[in-house]
Amino acid sequence: TCLGPAGENHERSNQDQHELPIEQSHQPQQDGHEASHAGTRLFVGTLQPEKKPTLSEFAEGWSLGLYRDPVMVAVSTGGESPLLARAIRRWIEELLPRGLGKIAIVAGRVRRRMRSGMTLAERRKRFAFLFDRAKLVSWSNESRAIIARRMNATISRAGSEPIGGKVFLVGAGPGRAELLTLRALEVLQQADVVLHDRLVPQEILETARKDADFVDVGKRAGRHKGVQARIFSLMLEYARAGKIVVRLKGGDAFVFGRGGEELQHLKAHGIGYEVVPGITAALGCAAYAGIPLTHRDHAQSLTLTTGHLAGADENTLVVPRGAQGHGNRQTLVLYMGVGQAARIRERLLAKGMASDTPVALVVDGTLDSQRVLYGDLSVLPALAAQVPEASPGLFIIGNVAALGESLAWFGRKQAFELAA
Repeated sequence: TCLGPAGENHERSNQDQHELPIEQSHQPQQDGHEASHAGTRLFVGTLQPEKKPTLSEFAEGWSLGLYRDPVMVAVSTGGESPLLARAIRRWIEELLPRGLGKIAIVAGRVRRRMRSGMTLAERRKRFAFLFDRAKLVSWSNESRAIIARRMNATISRAGSEPIGGKVFLVGAGPGRAELLTLRALEVLQQADVVLHDRLVPQEILETARKDADFVDVGKRAGRHKGVQARIFSLMLEYARAGKIVVRLKGGDAFVFGRGGEELQHLKAHGIGYEVVPGITAALGCAAYAGIPLTHRDHAQSLTLTTGHLAGADENTLVVPRGAQGHGNRQTLVLYMGVGQAARIRERLLAKGMASDTPVALVVDGTLDSQRVLYGDLSVLPALAAQVPEASPGLFIIGNVAALGESLAWFGRKQAFELAA
């Protein structure tokens, strides 16, 4: 793909060009493409060996470019801000391994060899996770022969996945898109189907592959059983159809996310899977509220618990043993407790926790709309009453909660005051 300014005719040859093994798609993001965002143009692709550009040809119409023979990236701001183009180029330079050209050449050879006797769907399946960043960095310093050997081994393993498809259980983190892990981003950009929770923000969904199917499988209060059965069914249905399925959950899938149950279901039906951890709400919300969950002067233990249990009575409150007054030097983090604040207060008081134990309630944690409400155990229900129905809230209970009022660095914080 010969790269240049927008509007030029970029000729391609499927047989001759050294091309990354990305299958043809109706989406403009696949193969060589130009993307336009707020006036900044970025073109990424590979070059036909007989059309390698001179420096002047490469620069014509573009502010700055990055060349990893035969891979080229060019950036332009249309002359509006050369310094911005230079900064973007520097960021791309930091991301792309030096040996990327060798990898592209080997990949092209492997792709051409696989065209015969293999369907497009099978090729996509085998190539789907060939180019995660960890592999690119690892392979970039190797010889072409070693790259080819490792690439072929990776493709062979991909071809042996059970029942065609694969499910990735991915933690989306506490809500802010930049808190996604690199692996989560890689998986989302390869997904055929994304089964996502209700609270996963649109900003995170937009990082996924643009032509993926998005299915909202979010649960609402009091309506869990039927939804979970549907999730089980959809995971099997899509995986058996050979799809790459991302089960996208808020926070971390293994912390009050029913991830263990979903893996057991996949295992029982012979479906391949991988788990991608995410930042759980307790860690993300506490960090963005400026509340250290442990502190040598205030808390030497940390308990994460939830407002309900599975079973006939889903409103059963779980209260840890030893949850008693200021002297216990522990932090209690309560997930899914806003709707049961009154019962939580009574249970904790009954267990011996002091009524003036500091409390912070983090609402919309890590998002621009984040609010942190401060008070103590005695006013827990009044704090919860300020949370909009659609917003997630997390209780942090213990001496460390009070530190947020002085250490807060993000969003809005407001101290709760009882009405006169």
